[in-house]
Amino acid sequence: LSDKAPEEIFVFLYDEVSDSIVSKKKPLYSTRTDKEGKFTFENIRSDTFKIFALKDLNINYLYDLPSEFIAFGDSLIYLNADSTPNFNLRMSKPIPTFGISTVNTKTYGKVNVAFNQGGKKIDYTTDKDSLVIYPEIINDSLNLYYASTDSFTVFMPGFDTVKVKPRVPRDFLKKNKLKTVSITNTNQMLVGDTIKLVFNYPLMDFDTSRMKLSDDIGVISNYEVALDESHKKLLIFYNWTEGISYELSIDSAALKSIYGHNNDSIGIKAKILTIEQQGSLVANFIDLDSTAHYFISMLRNNMLVATQAVSGTSKFSLKKSGLVPDRYDFTIVKDDNKNGRWDPGDYWSHEQPEYIKTIKGDRTRENWETIVTMSWKTGALIGSVEPNVPAAGLQPNINNKGKN
Repeated sequence: LSDKAPEEIFVFLYDEVSDSIVSKKKPLYSTRTDKEGKFTFENIRSDTFKIFALKDLNINYLYDLPSEFIAFGDSLIYLNADSTPNFNLRMSKPIPTFGISTVNTKTYGKVNVAFNQGGKKIDYTTDKDSLVIYPEIINDSLNLYYASTDSFTVFMPGFDTVKVKPRVPRDFLKKNKLKTVSITNTNQMLVGDTIKLVFNYPLMDFDTSRMKLSDDIGVISNYEVALDESHKKLLIFYNWTEGISYELSIDSAALKSIYGHNNDSIGIKAKILTIEQQGSLVANFIDLDSTAHYFISMLRNNMLVATQAVSGTSKFSLKKSGLVPDRYDFTIVKDDNKNGRWDPGDYWSHEQPEYIKTIKGDRTRENWETIVTMSWKTGALIGSVEPNVPAAGLQPNINNKGKN
């Protein structure tokens, strides 16, 4: 849904105008969008209608699932034999009431609690004071890692309790080992960066006597090693020097997981970019509404690089230097409520989704200032024929014709 045109979206017309009609009664007329998100109604009687679009997951012609994408008109529409009106609808999935979707305790050493949305702080306690829990939040899930064979209960205020009866760890320990899930791209590091190693299981401890960081001159002793809250990320801090190459070696058994696994040996080479090897970017935004408030995000590989709130102007320039040469993309939200994020629509509150456009940017080069200009109206780089890509969870605008 996020990167595709809105195919197979149902569009409904009702001759009853109450809000609840979309959940209680099937529409008088229905049609579907094509590959471009366009739709057409034909042979419609002259009347006043409510228009409503739906990604009908259970194909019952009713808006009855909180996970269904919707779009709706701001007002009633009037169709007659002499009119061929155009309608512009924006789809989104409303934010559901925060709650637990699933709970999984079947894997030894891990409790997974999946919620129906992310971005929330989750408080929890257990009935065992001596039990050590290593929490990890990934997107909309809370993972609680533990190393115990005793049963325990997890309490989360406002939610049901989770009872955990650990399985026998023998098979788990035999079939699994400690390994890295991801490592920082150390080929293009900046002076202020941190080497980050992410493991599949939390670490109990690390032995720095079995770790070595060296540069072109020799062994370095004044670097720091730390673990994040989840104990799954090993962080290497040092006052790097630009243009210098470094090598990090971690001997086998230098790291131990909370389950007793030891690591295999790890070797990492790092290169710190010089100022001349870095790029800079000037991003010009035009065709803004000077009466509106915008929130701009700059991203590299979907990772946030910078943000900027903009208001009171029809054009704006965002300048960034010291960048790793790469492509940088942008999302622009017409932030009506000024909360620094995109908000979906809410049919029951008659709130339309905020406008958002994701623009594929240009690639920066070494020792070069890249200048790009982006239009809010077209959602693309000036001179680019590539249209904007809809952001995750948001359908593109549906530009359509309604015929009677």
